[in-house]
Amino acid sequence: MRRFSLLFVLMFALGIGSARATIALVAHTYVNNGTTPAINTTGATLLVIAASAYGGMAAPTDSKGNSWAKINTYTGDTQNVTIYYAYNPIVGASHTFSVARSYENIFVSAWSGTSTASTVLDAHNGYAPFDVSMTSIQPGSITPAMSGELIITVLGTATNATGYAIDSSFTILDQQTAALEYGADAYLIDANANAINPKWSWTTSQYAAACIASFKPASAQNTGRAVIF
Repeated sequence: MRRFSLLFVLMFALGIGSARATIALVAHTYVNNGTTPAINTTGATLLVIAASAYGGMAAPTDSKGNSWAKINTYTGDTQNVTIYYAYNPIVGASHTFSVARSYENIFVSAWSGTSTASTVLDAHNGYAPFDVSMTSIQPGSITPAMSGELIITVLGTATNATGYAIDSSFTILDQQTAALEYGADAYLIDANANAINPKWSWTTSQYAAACIASFKPASAQNTGRAVIF
C-alpha cells in the first residue's frame, strides 16, 4: 500500500497525469440586427453567441458556416434571452456573425482551452418574468461540475436601461444601449465550482430577462519521466 501511495505522489510531483486546460478569451464582438465587425477567431475551441431580443428570436449565422447548438430560450413579457454555442468550430481571420432581426442583439465571444466535445455544455439556467419592471435581475443559480469552467451570462432589457453592472466577479464583455433592444453579456472563469447566481443591475426600471450557462475546460495531459521502483 505504501509503495502505491509513493508512486501516486511522485507521479503528480513529476507532472504525470491529467490536468485541465486554462480557458482564455480569443476575441469578442456584437451587433444589433446585422453583421458584426470581423474578428480573428484563430485558436478558438468554442464560439458563444449570447442573444437578447424583444419579442421573438431569429437564429444567428456566421461566415465560416458553423453549426450552432443552444440552451433553452427564456421568454418573458417582452424580453427573450438564450445562448448559442459551437464546439470544435471552424475558425480563422475575418470571421463575422449575423442576425436578421431589428429587435435582437447578438454578443459573440471566442474561447480557447475548452472541451471540443459535444458535452462541453455543463449547466444552464434563466429567468424571464412577466409584467415585472425592475432595476436588477438574477438568471438563476448553477453549480459547475468542475473548477475552471467558463460561465457566460446575458441580459436583455427594454430601452433606456443604462449603467449596466454585474456582481460575483463577472466581467462585462459588450453592451448595447443604442438600438431597439438593450442588453449585455459577461463572463467568469470559475475557479471554485461553487453555486453561482450573479446579479445584473441598471438604472431606470424596465422589463428584463437573463440567462446563464457554463462550459467545461479541456483535459490536458501533463508530461514527465516514469519512475521505476
